[in-house]
Amino acid sequence: MNASCPLDAVKGFVNLTTPPTPSRNEAILVKGSPLIINFAPRTTPPSTVNYNTLDEGPSNTVLYKGSQYSLLSAQIALPTHSGYVNNGLVVLELTLTFWNPQVVGTYPSIILFVIPILLGTNDARTNYLLQLINPDATNSSVVTLQDLIANESMLSYGYKSCLDLVATNEPATSLNMYVLYFPYGIFISEQSLISLASVIIPKGENPPTYKLPAQLLNGKNTVSSYALEDGEMVPMSVSSDGVIGTQQLSSATDEFLNVFQCFSKPPSVGTPQGASCPAYTTSQYKCLPFNKFYDISGSLNDPSGGWVTLKDRKGGGASVQQSFWSSGFNSEVVIDIVITFSVLLGVAFIIWLFRYLSSRGTAVAAAAAVAAVGAAATTATTGPPE
Repeated sequence: MNASCPLDAVKGFVNLTTPPTPSRNEAILVKGSPLIINFAPRTTPPSTVNYNTLDEGPSNTVLYKGSQYSLLSAQIALPTHSGYVNNGLVVLELTLTFWNPQVVGTYPSIILFVIPILLGTNDARTNYLLQLINPDATNSSVVTLQDLIANESMLSYGYKSCLDLVATNEPATSLNMYVLYFPYGIFISEQSLISLASVIIPKGENPPTYKLPAQLLNGKNTVSSYALEDGEMVPMSVSSDGVIGTQQLSSATDEFLNVFQCFSKPPSVGTPQGASCPAYTTSQYKCLPFNKFYDISGSLNDPSGGWVTLKDRKGGGASVQQSFWSSGFNSEVVIDIVITFSVLLGVAFIIWLFRYLSSRGTAVAAAAAVAAVGAAATTATTGPPE
């Protein structure tokens, strides 16, 4: 892993002492989201592997600042975050772990989507989870992970995190993470929660905790707790299972403003893998020579304000021509312009001829020229005969 932790990253996960107020959200608000999601379609309902891990694979991807991350694991476990939600009790979390081992610099090696599951009186946004409880109850198309975070009103909190990996007699290394928390969450009824728990929790055991996938550990331990000594975070305990430590932070402090971003929209939805732009044969296109009249600017601009496409041009430039005339230029105006220009040109020639003949002393010819000038001026005033 070549990516290093940025200087403004925190250690492990962050728990908030109180949920952020609207004014605090406004102070860190970013319109849109820096991520593009591409959740793969499914033909069968999701199921569990080793209880709390879901059978979601690397065809689910996230694009972040030009780098693509593939889904490494999807786990339902006890909450790792607290203090973000003020409208319900968080009982579980669904955490999606995306990985890109090729990133360098301060780009994150992994991106985490943390989606809280809240206890409610009714099920809301639980279509995906209910498939785990009763996969045979699917009446229509299979619901994918995208259903969990595709709501346009869903905001999220993002922060950079650094996870220390340690091993005996080996230098410590760091894992650069970017965590995105969706407080909008999933509401699940008590009955559905009991049914879900029977699927993800082995009988007689405690609910599972989120663990970093083994591929990311390289045989090392994660630091699961820190202590503050002389202004520095010092490891206090480690986990060989990939458990990540947490720290507390108040949303009322300046540090909160420096650590967090609040995104007003969920990640954009990209093009599904395997889809591509339609391909056309050469016979479906028609090349036309450039025409100064129809292609006024040379960049296929329609004078009426629209764009001229290949399809528009296939029938000729009639629409452009019609737009040109409708802009105030008509045949009568053009005829008047042509007549006036011709008369002025004729008058100029006659004046030149008068001066030339006068200089040679030809009085009769000069008089004829003067008469011609008078006739031309009369024509220019009255216009052409009807």
